[in-house]
Amino acid sequence: MVSTAGRRDLWVASGRLTLATMMEFWTKVAALAAVGQVVVLIATAWFVWRYLQETTELRRAAQQQVALANAQLEAQITPTLGLVVSEAGTLAVSNIGSGAGLNLRLVRTTSESIDWEAKSNFGPSAAGVAIAAGQQKETGSPFGTIGKFKGELLHLIYESLSGKVYASVVTFDGHGMPSGKSMPPTCAADHSS
Repeated sequence: MVSTAGRRDLWVASGRLTLATMMEFWTKVAALAAVGQVVVLIATAWFVWRYLQETTELRRAAQQQVALANAQLEAQITPTLGLVVSEAGTLAVSNIGSGAGLNLRLVRTTSESIDWEAKSNFGPSAAGVAIAAGQQKETGSPFGTIGKFKGELLHLIYESLSGKVYASVVTFDGHGMPSGKSMPPTCAADHSS
């Protein structure tokens, strides 16, 4: 009679598999499957990472496009206010910009730096008004009531239709006449910290 160990060797030699060799085979298959899962997991992680990078780049591009569109819109509706002497001999605020100037404040000062929160202290009839593009509004102050001494300035603080706050600084010649050396309008957002 053949022993059990001999039978097993006989079955293996004859091409038959025993339980032990089958377990060994399936252990190797499971190990290969685990390696395959790790490879698939790494590949998936790489694709997700690349997808996140592309999404971030798309978001940045979209934000740049929105900012550009807003800047173009603001350029189309930006008011530019200045001070002129009207035909009646009084000082008037004139809008030479492309959009309406809203909530006008006229601030008489000697400081070139703009106080964005200042209240109107000059030209009572023009304070708080809206001036359409190409229009002007009388200040109610006769020529010569401001700018009699060197260094006196008038800040025209106003808003555009989008709500951005702008200021024009008018300089005088020392005889009450706007000197024509006005500083270009600046936006409050450009000066915030």
